[in-house]
Amino acid sequence: MSKLKLITLAIVVTIFTLTLGGCLPSRSKSQALNGKENRHQKSSKSQVGKLSPFAVNDFGIPSRVAKVVGITTSKQMIKVIESQKIPYFKKLGIKWARLHPNIFATFGWSGVDPDRDGRNLDFSKQDVLVRLAQKNGIHLLASVSPLPTDREWLNAETYIPKDERAYSSYIRQLVERYDGDGKSDMPGLKYPIKYWQLENEPDLHNKVRSFRGNANFSNAKQYFTVLKLTYKAVKKANNSAKVMINLVGIGQDMGNTSINYLQRLDELGARNYYDILSYHVYPSNYKTSILKSNLLKFRQLVKKKPIWITESGINGKPGEGEREQAGWLVKHYVYHLANGIEKIVWLAFTDMSPRVPEGKIAKYAGLLTFRSKMSKLSYYTYKLMVEKLEGSNWNN
Repeated sequence: MSKLKLITLAIVVTIFTLTLGGCLPSRSKSQALNGKENRHQKSSKSQVGKLSPFAVNDFGIPSRVAKVVGITTSKQMIKVIESQKIPYFKKLGIKWARLHPNIFATFGWSGVDPDRDGRNLDFSKQDVLVRLAQKNGIHLLASVSPLPTDREWLNAETYIPKDERAYSSYIRQLVERYDGDGKSDMPGLKYPIKYWQLENEPDLHNKVRSFRGNANFSNAKQYFTVLKLTYKAVKKANNSAKVMINLVGIGQDMGNTSINYLQRLDELGARNYYDILSYHVYPSNYKTSILKSNLLKFRQLVKKKPIWITESGINGKPGEGEREQAGWLVKHYVYHLANGIEKIVWLAFTDMSPRVPEGKIAKYAGLLTFRSKMSKLSYYTYKLMVEKLEGSNWNN
């Protein structure tokens, strides 16, 4: 059998197995008896891009990578993205991308307002990124942050902005520019940015900094302070925009740190200041039981609020764990989509650089190898999964 036929069979078997196992929502008797009912009824073409649950975290260029390869201008950025990333968005049929705060042309505070005074913001690089995305039919989830870009948070004095008014001004102007209401919008804006994620893994930042003697850096209380500022500023600019909080979730030796962090946020009253919870999924093995237990814990805390997974991946080293990675990928998507997760973001198209130490979580989480860009089994699996499931009505 060909590789694609084998993967097709794997997807069918996986979905059938999960259905028997009770992971997929059961239909009522009336629905089961209704021959016209279709669990995967397709949405209209105009809504596919907007509703798509498939996304990647690999549209922008990490700031550290930009420094290494000498990217300093928007023109250089476009050249790399168009040649190395856009082709895979098109081949795989992906219509959503998440912008990490630590990318070249970041939407983080210092990326548009270097002196952080809330005045004379420069969106030139960000505009280029947004235009490139909409030119290729890609919708964006953008991340904001009060911290300097790259990994400077390791040495930042405080997580809370020293000038809260300036920070709020930055958020309002940023959201206003990309909200699509016709007021102070980016010229030529086609796809408004409606989702704004505050920071990336603040619970991990706090844990790392606590090892360095500053246990109060980015703890739940400080994150909550910034969350309130962010939420109020976002809603003032665009009341229909959605504010998302983000946690590590599964992996990176965090244990229950994210659950405890979210519980503390809930105690502080954070539920009134965010619309969507997002977390990351990086298991150290291919067992899927942790997916269920982790989702249940988060669901108990956020109740009916939507949940997104804004980074996910698992190692699939060619010749060792490639087949296991492809199988886990399907189970990961099917289980979470069947249980109400609205969007799932895969980490990256390619594996990490050989310079990254062996054993690093998600070093081989790509769908392609690093240098040769050879397609792994997970690449074909992802492609077929999107072809079969894109446009499905997950509320049916």
